[in-house]
Amino acid sequence: MGDLLEQGFNTNIIIAGLFALTLLYFLFRALVGPAKYVWRIFTMSLLGLIIIVGTNTLGQLVQASVPLNPFTVLLVGYLGVPGAAALIVIQLLLR
Repeated sequence: MGDLLEQGFNTNIIIAGLFALTLLYFLFRALVGPAKYVWRIFTMSLLGLIIIVGTNTLGQLVQASVPLNPFTVLLVGYLGVPGAAALIVIQLLLR
């Protein structure tokens, strides 16, 4: 151990290295957590967009359509097909 101290390795370098690793670990954990939610919202939005486009294509038969906006896309993405059906019923009732 004496040889390592003579070569420039001391406890301060080891402590600084452990501190840097701990800091990187917590930084990684802080960034990965919210990324999961962002990914989930993105996939729900994509699913909602696909359902709304399909619903609007089929809804042309009864002159019903669901407007494309962030609210309806997220709502349909979260609720799925029943959410799209509810939006169509609301659209037909408001006519």
